[in-house]
Amino acid sequence: MHIAIVYSLPSKRLLATQYGETDLDSAKIAEKVALGLADRGYMVTLHPIGESKIETISKIKADCIFNLIEWCGQDIELSMRAFECFRKLKIPVTWSGGELFALTGDKARAKHELQKMRIPTPRGQVFEIGNEEITSLTYPLIVKPSLEHCSMGLTYNSIARDSKQLRVIVKQQIQTFHQNALTEEFIVGRELLVYLLEEKDEVRVLPIEEVIFSNNNPLAFQTYESKWDKDHTDYKTSKVVVADLTKEKQKIVESTSIQSI
Repeated sequence: MHIAIVYSLPSKRLLATQYGETDLDSAKIAEKVALGLADRGYMVTLHPIGESKIETISKIKADCIFNLIEWCGQDIELSMRAFECFRKLKIPVTWSGGELFALTGDKARAKHELQKMRIPTPRGQVFEIGNEEITSLTYPLIVKPSLEHCSMGLTYNSIARDSKQLRVIVKQQIQTFHQNALTEEFIVGRELLVYLLEEKDEVRVLPIEEVIFSNNNPLAFQTYESKWDKDHTDYKTSKVVVADLTKEKQKIVESTSIQSI
């Protein structure tokens, strides 16, 4: 079987910012996937796709496409164009579908859909300009760009402890990222990573992982610097391990995760 690994190169827009590193790792991930598949006897080809070469996807000849297209945020339309090329190929693609990709790439929309399904999320508010009346929320709050990924815009300065701080942080993020800012009540607890694999009508939950923090911060979370900035004190203050859960808690996490899709 021939598997084509298709991955996105950073957009010109993102490379012009300080966050270009977040999409540069797609090539490294693609290479690791290629090695893993080749070790299992598959024929593998790599297909890096730039924003000016999206239509070249239509020329790919393979039995299956392993999709690593990751354009999101303000670049979401690039992903939509790539996904349309996938549809025209009419060969199997590993993906969740373009609509779900767009939904989960918008934190505010995803939050709304989860609430409609009665899946609890932290109380929050979306700001478009930053001058809106602040609803009744319990501090501390965390503020994040609604459309970005990879912890872009998230630092420990993203935490607001009162309404005055909240105003400042919200306006800074709207001005920096040119998009809505989502603020939510900061929930202290364990941070779990749950991966789902859907095959036909069956959903399989892969081993659940947990983010462990070493900076002794009661409000610890994965900042942008902890993931990407090797010169920052936050770098490597967190690590990912297999989660140690009781059978009861694991069942709750798995059922809630499956319910959300």
